[in-house]
Amino acid sequence: MGKKLFVASIFSFFLLSLGWAQQQEQDPKKPARREPPGQTEPQREQRVPSRERRPIFLYGTVILDDGSRPEEQVQVEMLCHGSVRRQTYAFDGRFSFDFGTNRPMGFMDASVSNPGLDDELFRGQGGGLGSFSASTSMFNTLDLTGCELRASLPGFRSDTIHLGRRRPLDNPDVGVIVLHRLGNFEGSIVSVNTLKAPKNAKKAFQKAQKELNKKKANHSKAAKELQKAVKLFPEFSAAWSLLGQTRLALQDHNGARRAFEKAMAAEPKYISPYLSLAGLEFEQGRWGEVAQLSSGIIKLNPYVTHAHYLRGVANYYLGRLDLAEESVRNVQTSNKARHYPATHFILGAILARKGNIPSATSEFNRYLEVQSDGPLAEQSKQILARWEKLGLIGKREPSETPEN
Repeated sequence: MGKKLFVASIFSFFLLSLGWAQQQEQDPKKPARREPPGQTEPQREQRVPSRERRPIFLYGTVILDDGSRPEEQVQVEMLCHGSVRRQTYAFDGRFSFDFGTNRPMGFMDASVSNPGLDDELFRGQGGGLGSFSASTSMFNTLDLTGCELRASLPGFRSDTIHLGRRRPLDNPDVGVIVLHRLGNFEGSIVSVNTLKAPKNAKKAFQKAQKELNKKKANHSKAAKELQKAVKLFPEFSAAWSLLGQTRLALQDHNGARRAFEKAMAAEPKYISPYLSLAGLEFEQGRWGEVAQLSSGIIKLNPYVTHAHYLRGVANYYLGRLDLAEESVRNVQTSNKARHYPATHFILGAILARKGNIPSATSEFNRYLEVQSDGPLAEQSKQILARWEKLGLIGKREPSETPEN
């Protein structure tokens, strides 16, 4: 028996040696891999494909300061060192983020800096930024030091949750974000009628929310559930509003407009459909409608920054420069000003039409400081160059470049 095992072992070693020799013959010129001098272990780890990384999930809850959960979607932002890095939406007060899955996050917009760059946030055991070791993949760390979570809802102030380093085996529940109402006003971002909806209508509405919260949402399926909800309860304004947003995703603009109007009629003080309809009219350049809707939103809730922005742009195109300037300056003094860099260009255009060239020049330069490329940046440069040529402003000094 021992002799048989010995023979089998020799035969196995022969097969392994033959396989190695064949591999060398197929690629005889392939040089042996050598690390550059001074290469450290964490640097070598960076070449390991990120697909081997174990994903890290975070989830939490948003509640109002009265202890209830908002029935409608609430935007949740992750800020790192003052910049918004991720965004998602909370449905029924629940939200989640995932990292290291090599798929884009949903609901991103232009205000988000470098969306989806998970590699910048992961740390391996070597400690280098972005490093990752497959051999320690169970313990790879997501470095969220300097990051915090907050919820964004017009008319409410959000508490924040500070984050740190996270590992796959850590508790993914980050806790509760509380929203505090900012004062007394007529409008509400929360639909009161939702509380009156019958059980079956609420169930259809929640099914639609869950579908829309998926990475690859089936908007047609969600629309059917929402149509069922509003059929069971015609005053279901939140369902009408969400149906309008879903129809927009399906490119049904007329159907979306009808749904938003139904929501507004069912609950005149519910702000969400006004905002959505104003956004639709904005995209289609119907400035009279935008001005009317945005003014109505501001009357219901003066803390809705986006309404001031829409009102400013609409009134500029309508030639109502004083109203446009008032709205734009309201945006610039709000705590969301950094999300609206275009207000510097718009204010520059307003001031130029009023003949205030020095102040207009200042606004165009401010815009170029935060947005150096793109259509509006090119227009700003052309306007300033033309004013220089006409002698309306002094010649700008060329930017100094540091010596190498």
